[in-house]
Amino acid sequence: MAESTSPAITMTCEVCSEYYTDPIMLPCLHSFCKKCLIKAKEKQGGTGTSLKCPTCDTSVNLPDGKIEGLTQNLWLEHKSKEALIKKKISSKEAISCDKCNVDDSSDAAVVYCCDCGQFLCDYCKKGHKRSRKEANHKLINLETKKSIELPAIKHEAVYCARHLDQKLTYYCNDCNRLVCQICLNVKHKSHNYNDYLDEGDTARKALKESVASCDGVIPPVTEAIANGEKMLEQIATPSRDYTTLTNQRSFDVGSGTSGVAVHTNGEVFASSNDGFVQVFSEDGTAVRRIGSKGNGNGQFDRPWGLLLVGDRLYVSDNNLHRVQYFSATTGQYIGQFGSNGNGNGQFSSPRGMSTDGKGNILVADISNKRVQVFKEDGTFVQVTECDGII
Repeated sequence: MAESTSPAITMTCEVCSEYYTDPIMLPCLHSFCKKCLIKAKEKQGGTGTSLKCPTCDTSVNLPDGKIEGLTQNLWLEHKSKEALIKKKISSKEAISCDKCNVDDSSDAAVVYCCDCGQFLCDYCKKGHKRSRKEANHKLINLETKKSIELPAIKHEAVYCARHLDQKLTYYCNDCNRLVCQICLNVKHKSHNYNDYLDEGDTARKALKESVASCDGVIPPVTEAIANGEKMLEQIATPSRDYTTLTNQRSFDVGSGTSGVAVHTNGEVFASSNDGFVQVFSEDGTAVRRIGSKGNGNGQFDRPWGLLLVGDRLYVSDNNLHRVQYFSATTGQYIGQFGSNGNGNGQFSSPRGMSTDGKGNILVADISNKRVQVFKEDGTFVQVTECDGII
């Protein structure tokens, strides 16, 4: 069973089901062991410069065609190591000493050093206590395993891959990487760089400000999702049964229709491919037409979706990329919103429409693969991107 710090975050890799080792985070936010991604790349074709995420199949471009160029998940690495240590401490199995070279029963660990991050046998424990540098380290006795509080594990120093004895203490903003003192003097001296601790403080402050700015966004998004769910319930459970009406009558709208709406007074509105909206009485008699062929106010090229909100009729135009609204009772043109494009409030083939019952109009923006929300007067509210075709 996977170890976790919360229901949503597991400490084990989905590929190998082991605690993470050198975890790498992909742009899709899924993380895996470095070795697991290397194997996955070999399996998918080791010569390519991209990799498919083992979880969601998202294609990831590899810097220089190598896994090493991807982002390390340092937080997950830290938490995984912490979880593994806690598991070892609470287990009943013998733990080998991390300092001894000889692997036999005599080097079983008796304590865990929180400062060094190592399990120590009795011999090494005594050496720890004799050393001035290590005498004050916090040691946890493995024999008293009940109610052990493991302090936060200290971050280990990271060393340069080129200069093995040099710590990575600077961050180069031009190259987006940590560098050691020697690399800084040789390759990065003219670059924009900073001490990695100062850079971390700056990034931490920016992250807190970014998170704080999201606080005002989350409530309206949550409300929009709830309204969408209510809308789906309303669609699934119609308030009026028109089965008898449609079964008994047919409506001639010319060359075909793409949208139908029924008024509370029983009148039926149908968009015609010939460039108008035909209105029928409840007995199927053609009563009046709304609009005509053209691109002016109140005219249509290809009227598609229809929506009735009270006595107001909304008509989407697939070819003119706009929504017009009229008086449902008189057919008088009132206004319009939208134009061709992919910006907020613009459309590319608007079709189906619905309402959330709270004064908002939802429009399916087909070619832009999204749903846009407007006030009844056409004021843009928000947009929801959709995967695939809507």
